[in-house]
Amino acid sequence: MNIVSAETWRQMLEEAIAERYFPGAALAVVSPAGVTSVFGGRFTYDPDSRVVDAESLWDMASVTKVMATTSVVMRLVDRGELDLAEPLMTDLPQVQAPDVTYEDCLRHEAGWAPYVSLEDVAVADVAANRARLLAQTPVAPRRSGTVYSCLSLQMVTAGIEARTGKSLPELFAREVAEPMGLKAATFHPRERESCVPTEENPPWRVRVSKERNEPHPDSPYTQGSVHDPACYLLGGAAGNAGLFATLWDVVRWGKYILGTEPGWVAESTLVKFQNPRVPGSRGLGFDRPSPDGFLAGLNRASDSFGHLGFTGTLAWFNPSDSTALILLTNRVHPQRDMSNIICLRRKIAAELWK
Repeated sequence: MNIVSAETWRQMLEEAIAERYFPGAALAVVSPAGVTSVFGGRFTYDPDSRVVDAESLWDMASVTKVMATTSVVMRLVDRGELDLAEPLMTDLPQVQAPDVTYEDCLRHEAGWAPYVSLEDVAVADVAANRARLLAQTPVAPRRSGTVYSCLSLQMVTAGIEARTGKSLPELFAREVAEPMGLKAATFHPRERESCVPTEENPPWRVRVSKERNEPHPDSPYTQGSVHDPACYLLGGAAGNAGLFATLWDVVRWGKYILGTEPGWVAESTLVKFQNPRVPGSRGLGFDRPSPDGFLAGLNRASDSFGHLGFTGTLAWFNPSDSTALILLTNRVHPQRDMSNIICLRRKIAAELWK
């Protein structure tokens, strides 16, 4: 890795905020020398809105897939309580996919559709939405290709919940947050004011919020409630999204994933989940560098792994030099724009691993 000063990172964030990539951000670099962290901006573009700081809770979006869902699975596998070669139907007999295994789902090779748009009808009933989810069937043969699928991780979550008799929030607290000493990471955060706002609320969401008698149904922005539509309609903890965390939480979790903090799972388990089944594919839950991704051309990060989140989050790990890059933003506020965050990810990664 390259040694980059906190001032350099701060300047990069401030420039991005000035260009309206996002209202606020938090960045950390973890290395054997320690942790460098910087914060920038505010919760919104309103100059009177709350300043981003170490207590700010971020909607982790799809980083939930690894920080919560995959991490829980790692612990179950490590203790011999789950065999990834088992069919998903072992725990979910109602799922019509007899050959699909937990491993297939974690590697996004199960053949599920990328996403189930529950918001197209947007009913408030969580049980009805869950039944609709579990009624889905694969749209392609298993292991016929890698297709990134939120549905895959939603299925894994339903499976481990059925196996353990515990909800994902309960499993996350027991298997991840408590043993790692995470202070604030949670589903369904109680302190809405500490949560960084995401996107404008669409009409269907306002309606569902009122039908559920949720607090602040007329808020113009989503705040303290998961941004992802399907996860929201499934109750806010569906495995593909839903986790909220501070920068410190993600740093602490990242040290265990890198293996620099020992004792959470065996080193062999960490390696098992990091590695692809075949060269060029994904790890178990974790993404890997791709030819057209933000790490393209950075050979020093060729063995790295991690995950991105739609709200503007990133947690990426490079075991070759025991470093981690964490970037948390609310780039979907007030509305989504993909291009700017893509450029910034590449710029930051190149600064660290060029």
